[in-house]
Amino acid sequence: MDYRGTRAAILTALIVGGAGRAQSAPEVIAFTHVNVVPMDRARILFDQTVIVKGQTIDSIGPAESTPVPEGARQIAGQTRRFLVPGLSDMHVHLYYDGDLLSYLASGVTTVRNMRGQPRHLAWRERVARGELPGPTVYSAGPTLGGPGDQFTVVRTRAEGERAVREQKKAGYDFIKVYDSLPADAYQGLLAAARHQQMRVAGHIPAAVGLLGALKAGQASIEHAEQFVYHYFGHDFDETRIPLVAVATKKAGAYVCPTMSIIENYVQQVEDKEKLFARPEIQYANPEVIAWWRSQKKETAEENKLIARFQRKLVKALQDAGVPLLAGTDTHAIGLVPGFSLHRELQSMKAAGLTSFEVLRAATRNAGEFLGGGFGVVAAGKRADLLLLEGNPLDDLENLNRRVGVMARGQWFAAEKAKQMMDGLATEYRGATENGAKRLSPDAGS
Repeated sequence: MDYRGTRAAILTALIVGGAGRAQSAPEVIAFTHVNVVPMDRARILFDQTVIVKGQTIDSIGPAESTPVPEGARQIAGQTRRFLVPGLSDMHVHLYYDGDLLSYLASGVTTVRNMRGQPRHLAWRERVARGELPGPTVYSAGPTLGGPGDQFTVVRTRAEGERAVREQKKAGYDFIKVYDSLPADAYQGLLAAARHQQMRVAGHIPAAVGLLGALKAGQASIEHAEQFVYHYFGHDFDETRIPLVAVATKKAGAYVCPTMSIIENYVQQVEDKEKLFARPEIQYANPEVIAWWRSQKKETAEENKLIARFQRKLVKALQDAGVPLLAGTDTHAIGLVPGFSLHRELQSMKAAGLTSFEVLRAATRNAGEFLGGGFGVVAAGKRADLLLLEGNPLDDLENLNRRVGVMARGQWFAAEKAKQMMDGLATEYRGATENGAKRLSPDAGS
């Protein structure tokens, strides 16, 4: 079942209605009398004016002494609203252009797509040109795995080197590796990636293990449970957590824990219908829901152990100074684009991180990992911003109290975004009633 025609209509409507004019935001926008949470450190700049020109934050200063440029569109902070960087979901799998709408409407202004195809490069460019509203897209190429995988199979060092060159030439942003890669192929592609100035992210290849991946210079490790599978094993020896945290910090690797996926696996067994009763499920593509309903798990015991263990691991990584990234692994079961990031942030908070540390994982750390052009509210940075009714450092739930979202200088009012999402839900209900095919079972991971 193809929803692309309707997707295009909805997304075009969002550009026109949310931004005030088709295909472009106003040239200059001024957020007046806002309290800025810059995320450079744990502080708040009260009663500020923030000037955005084009896609860039031009200036920030006290409201009483910062003039608003003539003709600028003004968005009122009323001295009680908070302006924060847009959120980043650093582990997604884009399947539909409707996903882009869900991310944007949820305050996600950047996504890191972990399994790329040519259509993702096309979406990335359309978003960048302002033709398609959505978060800025960074995309891996096709996942590189070993024999027997459904991914691109790489067997030797030479094949690893060739795969990296091909992905660089195609225009992908980084390399994604999987558990099954042979050691020689892994070493080859890491060397080629350094030469091509491409970062390597992904799972931990079993052939090299955690310490081998850290030594090789893998830039980010995806999923906290990968530490269990490829280092701790089933003994869950907590005494070794500090050693792992220090080694990860020393290697300079980022970690994207994707904690909520394991929690969903537990709920899938214990109360699957409660999982499907979440309010955001109405915004999940019916093809995805059909795939979720087809999945079976007989026990939750191992995932319960992993869920408890990964909370302690993530807290130790944070305390050791390891830069964490917030990511979700959409479309794994129960993970709806955009909405799932807010659940992930709550999972990170439950692990013992402060609200600032959690928000930093979803803003500044993401910007630093991807090049530093966004993730903080500062002059010269990309104008990805959320205007909120409350301070997220007091309560992360305030991230859901959005007045609007700005992506690359284009303003999307929350009311219009909600209308578009309601239209998306209505269409999905109709598609469900008419029957929907099942998504390919390689989604996620």
